[in-house]
Amino acid sequence: MVSKSYKASTPTDEKIDTPLIVGVIHAEWCGHCQQLMPEWKKLEDEYENNNKVKIMKLEASESNKADELNKLNSQIKGGKKVEENGYPTIFMIKGGNLLYNEKDRSVDGLRDWIQSNLSPSPAQKKPIQGGGKKRTRRNRKSRKQVIRK
Repeated sequence: MVSKSYKASTPTDEKIDTPLIVGVIHAEWCGHCQQLMPEWKKLEDEYENNNKVKIMKLEASESNKADELNKLNSQIKGGKKVEENGYPTIFMIKGGNLLYNEKDRSVDGLRDWIQSNLSPSPAQKKPIQGGGKKRTRRNRKSRKQVIRK
């Protein structure tokens, strides 16, 4: 017998965490891309078994690049799309938002960028509770004292 308050859980009842997608669009002939690829390989190895971060790369001349970009673009809110802004283009999809990395391309710089986006933003952190003066019997006025004045 199932009680009236019982509710079967559905997949939509549970919070589904989507991984942070970090990708690069590169070209084999590009000198900057050739410098980046050894660093990118280190990054791929570092996050290989991490279920919170998905590292990917797209070669500019691959035949399935358009299909891969369409899959990525379907995860982005607001009609934005991953665009090739020159080579290499390093991007991140975090919670449906598209971000581009235009800073340090070393493995340390990329790792810092990823880690800073994995931690919750200040708006998502829980506020600190408490903070006022603790009320004790001695510093608390009785109702009678307040009414008499």
